[in-house]
Amino acid sequence: MRKQITFTCEVCGQEHTIGLSSYKRKEQPNRCKPCATRANGRANKKHGMKDHPLYQVYVNMMQRCYNPESSKYPEWGGRGVEVCSEWRASREAFFEWAKPLWQRGLSLERVDNDGPYSPENCVFADWHTQQKNRRDSLKNQLGDRYEKALELIRSGVSRPDVAKQVGITYWQARALESHV
Repeated sequence: MRKQITFTCEVCGQEHTIGLSSYKRKEQPNRCKPCATRANGRANKKHGMKDHPLYQVYVNMMQRCYNPESSKYPEWGGRGVEVCSEWRASREAFFEWAKPLWQRGLSLERVDNDGPYSPENCVFADWHTQQKNRRDSLKNQLGDRYEKALELIRSGVSRPDVAKQVGITYWQARALESHV
């Protein structure tokens, strides 16, 4: 069961119980949602995106970065990956950035895997492109040796010789053949 916290809203005086992770993410932790919304001048404002696939992209991004109970948190938020303040404060800002770029079959990717989710560091990419940008991908594992190994494979050098010349395993050389 998730941890709960009870607080008294400083505006309306009512007691409210919410999940601890939700409480920690609140911009105004001592106000209930209706009072905080009114105070921000956003009463009854809807983004109209709840049924759009980008809504789930946004929710998943926030869960990965800020919900310690998410199974994805250790690989994102647990490593210090954050969402830029603009997107964190306003999902509308995220939707405004994302709508012209997004297409079915594409998903959100950070160009720098250690950088934040931000307009400067995010793109929408297909599955194959994303696999090449994984922290555990051969390209990232091999660093400078990746291009050298590909060059040797393209020129017809055998797997064992590529492995020996570049300092990688035979199996890495074999896997690199699919990158050519």
